[in-house]
Amino acid sequence: MKRIKKHLTISVLVLISLILSYTFILPYFKLAELKQRTLDELIFVKQGEFMMGDFDLEIIKADGVKEMRNTMISKDSSPAHLVRLDSYYMQPYEITNADYDLYASMIGISPRRDFGSKIRQPNYAAELFWGEVSDYCQWLGEQLEITMTIPTEAQWEFAARSRGHNVVFATDWGTVIPYQNINKDIRTDGKRIELNVYTDYPPNPLGFYDMNNNLNEWVSDWYDENYYKNSPIDNPKGPVAGKIRVARGGNQYGSLNYRITVFRHQAKLNKVRKKQSSGARRILTTPSYYKAYTGGRCLVNNTVPPAKSGFGVLAGKIPEGFPRQLSWVPLHGKNPMFNGTMEFVNGRYYKKGTYEVINGKWYLKGSHKAKEEKEKQGSKLLN
Repeated sequence: MKRIKKHLTISVLVLISLILSYTFILPYFKLAELKQRTLDELIFVKQGEFMMGDFDLEIIKADGVKEMRNTMISKDSSPAHLVRLDSYYMQPYEITNADYDLYASMIGISPRRDFGSKIRQPNYAAELFWGEVSDYCQWLGEQLEITMTIPTEAQWEFAARSRGHNVVFATDWGTVIPYQNINKDIRTDGKRIELNVYTDYPPNPLGFYDMNNNLNEWVSDWYDENYYKNSPIDNPKGPVAGKIRVARGGNQYGSLNYRITVFRHQAKLNKVRKKQSSGARRILTTPSYYKAYTGGRCLVNNTVPPAKSGFGVLAGKIPEGFPRQLSWVPLHGKNPMFNGTMEFVNGRYYKKGTYEVINGKWYLKGSHKAKEEKEKQGSKLLN
């Protein structure tokens, strides 16, 4: 009997030891891994200048003639204006649920429980308030003994456009190929799209993942629709104050129209937010800014390259022929569904193929609409 009690006591002590290790010791091992991973993965973006905002895009018309067109997706993305940036480091991918939950456990707050289990996987991007992203970056910087923050609009766009190239999408070639370099558009695909692991699709040439995929991303700027008209050239940081925050990029729950590199999202101050799954409410102790399907990544304002700073890696090289030139053809009527045979140009979708003029308008050759118009034309001639 004594032997049984002794073994039972030992078993209980071992169990308590394992629970304590999991609760109090394991997070510190995870923190050490996060710190080293962050230092190893930060991408150094070299200083440079570019025309920030709604740029002129070179396209090829159906007859082969080159033409310059403005993307004109949103009026507050204009005018394009010169920006010069100092060098900086930025995380290659968005803050994940696993990393944010580790931060939450370390500072003693409850982990996020906004999405269902299928969407809220540890290695998926975390949907967060503006204040949560800001606090996380500040905390992570403190762990690393460097200052970390949210990128400015200018820093985000410069990285998304691979040091300012005129690209519509922050993909490997600046164009989109559904399920090869970007997830499909939910509004035209007709079904709910789950988030993806950041390694599911290739990064842009500099090495940044999902800058128009997964979630929108918070930037540090206040929003002002007229700011681009008065923006300083050197390292712009946005208006001094405001009531609306800015998010950039795009999420795969929305149209590709709003996932291009120059589009600006807006978010107002929210004290209360309804959860996506249960309808329960989560009240912040400090009011913050919320926009559905928005997360973020962190940045280090350090101009010293990796060889001297001791952390980070150099950005990838821009491949020859980048970005791929977009072709454009006019399309009569509504844009058809995005099915992999189209290209996104000038803020709209255009279906690839051979076009013909019928009754003074362009139609895709062989299409049902073209046949209808030809029949109408023939009917008119007979009459």
